[in-house]
Amino acid sequence: MLKRMLHLARLFGFTRNEAIAVLFLGATAVGGALYRLAARPSPPVDPAVAYRVHDSVFAARAALLYQTTNDTIFPSSTDPAKNGPTRWGEKQEPRPVDINTANEGQWTALPGIGPTIAGRIIEYRRRCGAFTSVESIMGVPGIGPKTFERIKPYLRITSTKNTIETLDRKNR
Repeated sequence: MLKRMLHLARLFGFTRNEAIAVLFLGATAVGGALYRLAARPSPPVDPAVAYRVHDSVFAARAALLYQTTNDTIFPSSTDPAKNGPTRWGEKQEPRPVDINTANEGQWTALPGIGPTIAGRIIEYRRRCGAFTSVESIMGVPGIGPKTFERIKPYLRITSTKNTIETLDRKNR
C-alpha cells in the first residue's frame, strides 16, 4: 500500500521524503478528526435535574439506614437517661463526682477542668489528704471562684477515710 502511495506521489512530482511527510500529515489529520468525533462532550445537563437525581438517591439510602437502626443511635433529644448515647460531638451533662475518689477522667468531664487541673487536684488530694468540704477544693492551684461556681453542682463528698486510704495506695 505504501508503494502505491509513493507511486502516486511521484506522479504529482513529490520526492520520496515529501511523499512520506504528506502521508504523515494526512494520517495525523484523519486521526485528529476521529479523536475529536469520539471525544465530543455530552450535551449539557441541567443542574437542577442532576441534583434532584442525587438527592433522591441520598434520601433512599438514608431511609434504608434509618429503618435498619433503632432510635437510640439517632436520639430525638439530648437527654442521655431517656435515649442512651448522644450524637457524635454532643457534650453530655457532667455527672456528679466524689471529690475524694474521682480519677482524672471524671475530673476532665466537668466544665472548666482539663487534664492539667485534674492532675493538680489529684496531687493536692494525695499530698494534703481527703477534702473535708466541697469548698476546700478551692485550695488547689488553678481553681478560683469562677471555676468553683461552674463545677460546684457536680461535686459530692460521699467517701470514707478508709476508701480514700485504699485509693491512695493504689495511685502510688
